Amino acid sequence: MKRQRSEADVHRAADGSDLVTFNVSGKIYTVLREPTLSLHPNSLLTQLAEEKGNEKEIFVEGDQDLFKYVLEYHRDRKILLPPMISKEAVLREVKRFGLDLAPEEIVEDGVCLPSVRAKTKVEKDRLVKERGIHTAALLANLIVQKALEKSMAPAVGTVQVSSQEAFELLFPIQFPEDKCKGLKEVFYKSVSCVFLGCETAHVLELLNAWARSFGYEARIEFHHPDHFMASFTPIA
Repeated sequence: MKRQRSEADVHRAADGSDLVTFNVSGKIYTVLREPTLSLHPNSLLTQLAEEKGNEKEIFVEGDQDLFKYVLEYHRDRKILLPPMISKEAVLREVKRFGLDLAPEEIVEDGVCLPSVRAKTKVEKDRLVKERGIHTAALLANLIVQKALEKSMAPAVGTVQVSSQEAFELLFPIQFPEDKCKGLKEVFYKSVSCVFLGCETAHVLELLNAWARSFGYEARIEFHHPDHFMASFTPIA
């Protein structure tokens, strides 16, 4: 049943005092007496608003970050809770202010975790595929460079690229053995990972894009973390 407005209520609305300001441990919240507070006559906040109606700010001892959920229950009779906020903490805070809130009146709103996992897997697969494409392109470029060094354009024969050669092509700098041995090993292992992780089908596609323009067909002969071998034969 809708509460009848008293003369005091009408006076408060006319002079702007239908707004109530709470100072919660230094954080300011402003709400309406009608209908936010009046819906809950037993609430400590409603009682404080009635008792201290003329005060500019009503000081309240409480959790300044959880207080907004207390006000949300005053407005909507339920709380929509983000996934990172403790349900137990909100229940405790709401009951501190004299509200008899059942646990089912808190709706835990958030991203569905199975959906998050599915999207994460899709993104991970995309990144893995991208990495495979990049590493394949790197390896194909190294093979082409080696072929050109042999004056093949291309010519019949094989080209082998080792991870050591790839390392030297990628990092054409001198590492002082006494100071940078550990760093050199890290880089070398990274290059070996390139060999191990690349997709041979994509390497072959890139090699043939180059070789066929000269009338040759490329084939992958050997694929190992330390060595990668390709051969070139004339197209029949």
